[in-house]
Amino acid sequence: MGGVKTSLVLWLSLCLLVCCLGGCQMDTPDQPQTPTTSTTRPVQTDGPVTTVSLRYNGEDTLNPFVTKSRSNLELAPLLYEGLSRIDDTLTAKPALAAKWVADGTTVTVTLREGAKFSDGSAVTANDVVESFKKAKKSDNFATLLQNFRSAASANKGKEIRFTLEDPDIGFDACLSFPIIKKSGATEKAGEAPLGSGLYHLSEKNLLTVNPHAGQTPVITTVKLVSVSDINAQVHALENGTIGYLFSDLYGGNVPYTTAATTAVDIPYLIFLGVNDKRNALTESVRQAVSLAVDRDTLAVEGHSGYARSASAPFHPLWSGLAAADLSLSSPTSDTAAAKALLSADGYKTGLQTDVRRPKTLSLTLLFNSDNAFRVTTASLLQLQLASVGITVTLDPQPFSAYLKKVKDGKYDLYLGEVRLPADGSLACFFTEDGGASFGIDTESTVAVYYTRYRKGTVSLAEFLDVFQQKLPFIPLNWQKGMAAFKRSYRHITPSVLDPYYGLGNWDIQ
Repeated sequence: MGGVKTSLVLWLSLCLLVCCLGGCQMDTPDQPQTPTTSTTRPVQTDGPVTTVSLRYNGEDTLNPFVTKSRSNLELAPLLYEGLSRIDDTLTAKPALAAKWVADGTTVTVTLREGAKFSDGSAVTANDVVESFKKAKKSDNFATLLQNFRSAASANKGKEIRFTLEDPDIGFDACLSFPIIKKSGATEKAGEAPLGSGLYHLSEKNLLTVNPHAGQTPVITTVKLVSVSDINAQVHALENGTIGYLFSDLYGGNVPYTTAATTAVDIPYLIFLGVNDKRNALTESVRQAVSLAVDRDTLAVEGHSGYARSASAPFHPLWSGLAAADLSLSSPTSDTAAAKALLSADGYKTGLQTDVRRPKTLSLTLLFNSDNAFRVTTASLLQLQLASVGITVTLDPQPFSAYLKKVKDGKYDLYLGEVRLPADGSLACFFTEDGGASFGIDTESTVAVYYTRYRKGTVSLAEFLDVFQQKLPFIPLNWQKGMAAFKRSYRHITPSVLDPYYGLGNWDIQ
């Protein structure tokens, strides 16, 4: 991730702060709608459908390292494998790798025997090394690989040896960057380099089963339809030109469609940034603010149902929580506890225990007025914090002005969002050049504990204990995206990081 604090503009202009899939302009839907799921019985046919039609940008390349289109980047898992793949529990599993071993800052990966590209040629260590170099330089994967220094072929091409900047327990998820064939790595519009995924681009606008993938999926053909903005995409879905549409709802508007829809978990963390330089924002005040927030209401009313409550900066679907015997249950507001903390600090809350001449706690809340979800959420937060005696002055700003004020530290609290990379790294918050580190002391105890956690010297539970005590930022919600599809589509299985997860075996009647 490049730049020091000036990286804010890149990070925030995409998803506010961090983007694991990279620098692509998201589509902005236009009309709100409550998430629904079809209960209409699909029309029966003679058998399962083997062809689906999906959107893409025909004016952009399908090369995952240089594409600028979100729709094209989302197609990458269909065409390319990584050394690892991320499943629906955000767990890294072997893909092109047979195994990997970490020893300090060295990660040694053994290639899977017999792995081939779609033209039948073998996947080699040199292909992996070249793909790593391209991924490391790519806006789409630089964040994911920020802790990786280099890669080299080893053991006569049977292995790849990666060097890390620091030991990292999440290295295996970072190995999910796509591997393409070194030769003929096209960057032309509408074309795709050779990969080893379940499908390959057999002709323009058409994906068919990779004959060397070793799988026989139900869906054998994927037609690509070039559609640009969200209105055109919804129209294409309505008239049957495409059968499935995914939007991460960037911009805070839910497109209206008569198709079946469902909410899809995505790694977008919505949070309250806290200005560490404001003396009033003590640990007890931060705790009181967090306790006063009704996150379920923010999810339902602030995001039209397209969000879930966040009690910590780790997605609740992540299997690492269960492995650590931790459960991030949905947090509930506790206004009585919030008032008690504020009263003890001498603030007016309406409690009988308030000091004789209590102060009024007044805070400003900065937010992006161009995002409909943030506008609604800010108003809800103002009401919720008022219930415990905190006066909140809203500071709505158009996007560019909002960015500047965050950068300049002109806020008490700000509404932010960050798209975390596949390894769930919080480096964006706790490193000096992190795009979400504004208002955070990156040399604080919680930052030190996070570094130790990633190095494996403290446990996840120990880090979370310190985080909940210090609250360098306050998690609010995990925003969701929306999948819309024909009513004949059943049992679709999009995952947090892949809107087409399991597409090969989707049930379409």
